[in-house]
Amino acid sequence: MKVNRIDMGYMKPIKSAPWRYISDIKSLDSLFRDENILFDVAVYQCNCEESEPHAIMYHQNDESNYQCVHCNNEIFYDANAICGETPWYSPIQTLFTDEILLGLLPTSTYDDVTQVTTFQMNIHIPCEYDLIRNKFYYRTKTLYEAIIAPKEPLVEKVYANFGLDKLYDPYDYLLYGEELPSQEVLINQCELLVQYKQSILRHLKRDTHFIEHTAIQQCKNINQAALFIAFTHLNEYEFVYWAQPHMLSLEKKWTILDALDFVANHRKEKSLKKAVYLHYKNSMLKEDKYDFRFVNAVAQRVQDVNIAIRMIKINQTHHFHGVDYVILNSYMTFLINRFTPKQVEKLFRDYAKNDLYWIEDTLTLFEGIRDVVGDLEKIPCNITDIHDMFMNALHTAGLKNTLSKITFTYGEKMLKACGKFDGFDIHLPQDGLELYAWGGILHNCLSTYYNRILNETSTIFGFFEDGKLKAAVEIKNNTIVQASSKYNQKLEKRDEERIIGWHKRHF
Repeated sequence: MKVNRIDMGYMKPIKSAPWRYISDIKSLDSLFRDENILFDVAVYQCNCEESEPHAIMYHQNDESNYQCVHCNNEIFYDANAICGETPWYSPIQTLFTDEILLGLLPTSTYDDVTQVTTFQMNIHIPCEYDLIRNKFYYRTKTLYEAIIAPKEPLVEKVYANFGLDKLYDPYDYLLYGEELPSQEVLINQCELLVQYKQSILRHLKRDTHFIEHTAIQQCKNINQAALFIAFTHLNEYEFVYWAQPHMLSLEKKWTILDALDFVANHRKEKSLKKAVYLHYKNSMLKEDKYDFRFVNAVAQRVQDVNIAIRMIKINQTHHFHGVDYVILNSYMTFLINRFTPKQVEKLFRDYAKNDLYWIEDTLTLFEGIRDVVGDLEKIPCNITDIHDMFMNALHTAGLKNTLSKITFTYGEKMLKACGKFDGFDIHLPQDGLELYAWGGILHNCLSTYYNRILNETSTIFGFFEDGKLKAAVEIKNNTIVQASSKYNQKLEKRDEERIIGWHKRHF
């Protein structure tokens, strides 16, 4: 769908929206305060340059009409209604015109103690009127907020309905454990919020603290600028394209070449350095962000330079999304200590060719058993045997004994979601051993989720058909986090439709 962009350059900044605020005269400080007079006072404040509050007294059963004597404006927003919470459930674009919304200017505050910078887009709403002084008192409603803290990514908060929930269908993501669009992604799909962020960026670039900062002056949006404010050790603009720049030491100033030397583990082989550099340039052309974790793990662990170069060229970007850096390095160490470098190379080529399940689930299992990996038996170096070895080790490393002592309890809402639905029998695991059994049937790490159930951060539902467990569904915050069948394989279309129907009914 084509969206017409709105140019902030053509929008005149505004001091306020044009408001109408109505008070019972008995509530105002006036000569009539103690009299039983059934009159209201309607106060109009236009947003033209010459305007000031204009009060009109009228009988409660009448209607007041007003036209600005300076600009002839007849459209005024109802401050009494907007001061409440109910109107804000409606899309903000239906509450105010583009002229008002895009005319707002950002404000910024800086906390000397926490070193936190906060930018806000606010609208000021009359909430009280002083009849004697002919003066409005305003309530500030924050629409959007951007917070930048040292060593932290930008935090964005939205306090009005910008229609972000209309920008995606959650069922396109949730059934297979794919991440929902982040709030940052959704915000960047909303034209109004994008314009607010650009307005904040212009405001930031004019700030005396950053006007001489070359990288910030090159930034194209507030997300990029926030990186250099939060991580002052990054010196070059190109770091905005790095997925994990925060992993670079805070003890020194970094250039891109310095960082690539770190990725290459400071190795001296020119051919390996060239391979790292070419991988970086290739990633910059193809990917949104440069993820160096796999390359760095190879450079640290694989000493044969030719094998290391070949492994660096393996396309692993999407296979390690969300993977913990420490776990990845530990797993690489385990492989190099147990198998030959050529076997490890072939293993990662197989990971790259196969479903994400194999590397993601294997690393999850490895995290649970890495303290006992030295006792594992010798097996062939392939994705299925390693996965199943970890699965067996997890089940024999005290997990079953732990689960045997656990009983789960559930709230009424979760219990009501059980029962029959469109051919499925839906159950909740009653104890740790039942969850353990489900993980064994589906050949995945489901049994490691017991803490999520105990802490009530997630709920696991089993979907049975003809008495056999066919799929498990994880619900978190009333949302499907993941749904999978045996070996985390993709659900059949019919099963997918039935699970969506069940979710819509109960959540």
